Amino acid sequence: MAFFELHSRNLAQEQVAHTHDFHQLILATCGVTELSMEGQGERVTARRGCLIPSSRHHEYLSLIHISEPTR
Repeated sequence: MAFFELHSRNLAQEQVAHTHDFHQLILATCGVTELSMEGQGERVTARRGCLIPSSRHHEYLSLIHISEPTR
């Protein structure tokens, strides 16, 4: 059986680039975030989420605050 933790965050309106050693599922409850992974850019919105594999470099820019559950 697999367990995971959920964290809700409000993202600041700043550009962030990083990697981490866990998978990350990003779901927006409000607002929009521009997300780029391996040169491919997309928007995370209330209707479109994103799964980021562990150790994958990614960048994001919050255009409006969203909540970001992780792990």
